[in-house]
This record gives sequence, C-alpha cells and structure tokens, in this order.
Amino acid sequence: MDKLTGFLFNVLNDTAVKRLERSVTFRQYYYREIGQHVDRLSHAEGIRLYEGVLAKATEEGKTIRQYLGEGVGQKNSVAAKIERLNTRSVAEARGTLAVKELDDYARFKALSDTKELLYDASRRNNLTDALRIVMPFADAWKDIISTYALLGAQHNIHMIRQFARVYKGLEQADPDQDGRGFIFRDPTTNDVNFQFPLSGSLAKLFTGVDAPMSAPLSRLSQGIAVYPALGPYAQLAVSTFLPDIPKYDQIKELLLPYGETKVGDVALGVIPGSIRKTFEAVWANPDNRASTYGNVYIETLRALSVNPQYDLSTQEGIDSLMADAKSRARVLTMMRAVSQFLGPAAGVQEWKVPTSVGDKYVDVLLQELRKMQSEDYDTAIDRFLQLYGDEMMLYVSSKSRVVRDGIEATEIFGKWERDNQDIMKKYSLTGPYFGPMGADYNFTVWDRQLEEGSRERLSDVELIRLAQLRVGSTRYRSFRKLFPDDPSEKQRAILAAYRQQLHEEMPGFPSRPQFEVGKLENQLAELREAVNDSALADNPVIEPLREYLKKLDQFQAAFGGMSLQSKRKAPFRARLFALGEQLANQNPDFDRLWTRVLSAQVE
Repeated sequence: MDKLTGFLFNVLNDTAVKRLERSVTFRQYYYREIGQHVDRLSHAEGIRLYEGVLAKATEEGKTIRQYLGEGVGQKNSVAAKIERLNTRSVAEARGTLAVKELDDYARFKALSDTKELLYDASRRNNLTDALRIVMPFADAWKDIISTYALLGAQHNIHMIRQFARVYKGLEQADPDQDGRGFIFRDPTTNDVNFQFPLSGSLAKLFTGVDAPMSAPLSRLSQGIAVYPALGPYAQLAVSTFLPDIPKYDQIKELLLPYGETKVGDVALGVIPGSIRKTFEAVWANPDNRASTYGNVYIETLRALSVNPQYDLSTQEGIDSLMADAKSRARVLTMMRAVSQFLGPAAGVQEWKVPTSVGDKYVDVLLQELRKMQSEDYDTAIDRFLQLYGDEMMLYVSSKSRVVRDGIEATEIFGKWERDNQDIMKKYSLTGPYFGPMGADYNFTVWDRQLEEGSRERLSDVELIRLAQLRVGSTRYRSFRKLFPDDPSEKQRAILAAYRQQLHEEMPGFPSRPQFEVGKLENQLAELREAVNDSALADNPVIEPLREYLKKLDQFQAAFGGMSLQSKRKAPFRARLFALGEQLANQNPDFDRLWTRVLSAQVE
C-alpha cells in the first residue's frame, strides 16, 4: 500500500503545476511555499514569476489576491509579495534562484502536504487495521477529526465564526423555494439533513410529483459523525447478539440508526446501492413492497391521489392512478440511484403535496394526524380532512396493517409493549389496547413489529381500501351522533341510506357493519377478565371499560344471554352506542378500544 501511494504521488509530481492548481488544497500549499522563498529569486526571474501568476489570474477573470484565495488586509499576504516582484529594483533583487528551481521545490512540498492532509490509507496503525472489519472507515474518521482539531487550534474563534456563518447561510438558502434550507432538521426524527439542490424541481418536471431529495448531514463527511459507522459484519453482530429489551434501545439506535441488519442484507451489500436501485427501477415490481422501488411506488401513489382527476370510487380511476404511479416511481427511483452514484450520499425523497392550506411536506402532515389522534382518536380523521382537504384521504391510511389488533408504531407504545410482555401474552386479542397510543412515529418500533410478524406491509389496493374504510367509519359515526340514542324506524332508514351512499363513494367502507364471527365474543371474554386483573388496576382504560361492560352485561342478561343483533333489540344497541361515545369522549385512553373493537357490536 505504501508503494502504491508513493507511486501515485510521484506521478502527480511530474504533472504540470497549472493542472495541479485546479485543486484548491494544492494551490494553497504551493503558493505558501512560493511566498516563503520568493525573495530569493533574481530580478528577471522574479518578473517572470509575477507575469506567470498574473496570466493565470487574468485567465480566470480575477486579481492575484483573488486567485490565491486571500482576503482583503490579510497578514503575510503571498499576493502582495508576488506583486512587489514587478516593482523592485535590480539592486533590491539580490537572489540567484530561478523560477524552475522554486517551482520544483514548491510543487514537491505542496504534494507532500496535500498527501498528509488528505486520507492516506497506507498509514494505518495496528489498532485501526484490526478494527477495519468492525469500522471500515475508522482511520478516515480519525484522520479528519485530527485535521479539524488542528485547524480549530490554529484558528480557534475565527474558524468557529466562519463555520457558524456558513452553516446559517446554508440553513437560510432555499433554492427550491419550499421553505426548507439546504440544511434543515427533520420534523419526525429530529436529525439534521441536507437537501439536494433543485432535486424537487427536477422531480416535478419529469413526474409531476414534488419530491426533493435529502440525506443526513453526517454523510457529507466522516468528520461530522460523532463516531465512525459500524461495518455490515459488526451491524449483523449487534443485531444478533444484543438483547431486544428496552434498556438496550439507546445503544441500538446509536449503533444501528437504520434498523437491524440481517444475513441477507450483508450478502446484498456486496452489490453497490446505486446498481441495486437501477435494477429495481428497470424491473419496476410494485409487489416487492420491501424494496426501494416498492416504497417509492406507494409514496408516489399517495402523492398523485391528491389530484382530483383520479376518481377512487371507481375501478377505472384506481387503475389509472396505479398505472401512473408505476411509471413515475421508476423515474424517482432512478433519481435515487443517480444521487447515490454521483452525490456525496444516497438521497431519499421528501414528499410534498398541495393541500387546502398550501403545499405541505407529508412527514409534517402525518405528524399532525398522529397528534390529532392522540388528542381525540374518534374525530381525528374528520378534523384532519377538514383542515387539509378530502384529497388527503390516502394519508389517513397506512403503508402497513397490524396483524395483532391495537399495536402502534410509536416510541411510547414500543416501550410499553416490551415492559408489559406479561399483559401482551395473557391478553392476546386485546392486550395492546391497554397501552398508550403516542404521537411520535418510531421506525425502530415499526421495523421490529414487521420482524415479529405482528405487522405486515399493505399492497396498493389494500392501502386504498383501508383509507376508505377509515374515512367512511369516521363520517358514519359523526352522522350517527345527529340522531337520538334510540332512532325511529324512519331515522334508521336514513342511517342505512347514508351508509349505502358512503359505500358507493368509498367502496372500502362496507354497506353493512362487519365483524368476524366469534372474534368479538373472545375479545369480550378477555376484557371481562382484564377489568378484575390486579396488574391492570391503575390502567386508565379499566374504569370506563368496566362501566361499559356492566351495562352490556345487564342488557344481555335481560335477553337471557342472547345476541343484541336482532331488529327488536335496536333500542338497546342505540343506548350502548350512546354510552360508549360518552365514555370515549370523557376518556381518550378508552377511545381507541371503543372505536376499533366495541362499537362494531352496536353500530
């Protein structure tokens, strides 16, 4: 490695200075050496040097000072020394050095300094060589951190102020005119990201979808990261051997910021990411929902759905939406591949859609929806659509569905879930409903639930149907509240007609209430046991649940334990529905259980 590095720099040493000066780093070191020895040039050679540097500066339309990158009033100015060569007298010029001799020395010294400054893989010590499997870029990280520290020690406050000015300027720069600077803080993860300039405009030009790309700021340079990233084998070891319990969560988030690594990921990592994304864009398989293309396709589908030209109440409208999303997702996936191949890091789209209150980033919209759901789950969807427009319907759906009812992909629920494994195991059908919903989406929790099998990804059609089901259910419950607890025959007919109308507008919402035979009875059996469980005595769901079950049991006892589904028992169902709505309004923690489980029996 030493021989190879030395050979490459020897080749550079034979290269003309004019070509080497294209490197700002080399130019700085080269003219620093020139400035230290310029007084040793003879009179004629001094004028020759001055004219040569002036010609280079003039060619770029700059002064000598600008060409050398010096500020006004800079001390020990090399530009000032070179300019004096043209005005000094023969008597003042006492040197005998020739320009070629000074050039050979300065070029050699500048190349050596450049080699020392930049990462030199040949200078590994035993520790970094031993750690190359665990942290492949540890030596590069150490080298950059050392350079930053040296520059900070030399320039201290001046350097910090310069950095602060540059950072603030990048925060305020907004080439896409979208309200986000070149550097911004992600509202979901709170990570500092940088944006690929004009990527949103290019995406909109070629696809009609406003999807600027961004990446974590730490990927711009090894030195920005607090620690060198783990290699794939170390990530696999951490994923495999570190126990999946709450006390290790912070360690996993630190070492595995993008989720756990599997054996297949390590094998797939042999193929460069840009090549994988290119193949995915060419094959364009939307059924592979775990792929980059599959994820981009679903997000493109949702972004296009806000356009009124797609009528999601008809199969033709849905087919047209899916066809357009497939072709445009290809372009957007290819943009990711190009960003990874040519850029400093792999870009990820930040989706932006038009709403009734202006263009909004999707991650901000989803965060607002989760906040609304944590405040009042029953009315959250209705309030969200009233604020941002009915065209946002697909955003009230989700890209995955729970296999186990009640689980949430939020940080607070993820912690509760693992702290209360006994409750989750004992109450397999209803246990998650005793946990907090939370508002902050957490990718680690979502990914773990996928791995455990308690969550699965949705197809495009399933995502649309789920959105229609949620919106239809919300609107039907809101309409139901306009009628008395015990509606008359005519009022029940109006409710049935309204439900049929919702079904025609949103086929994913059924024209008649549906629930699995036997499932509700088993859930109710668990809930009756839970209200007497001492482990749940302080749970906020228990008291309203106990009150509701008491009234339900009274009505069922009056009918000899028979079902409440007959037409003759409609008044009793109406009274239970009113009680459930009242308890849900008074107790937000009970709202989720009522809306998703109990209300289906009495709607």
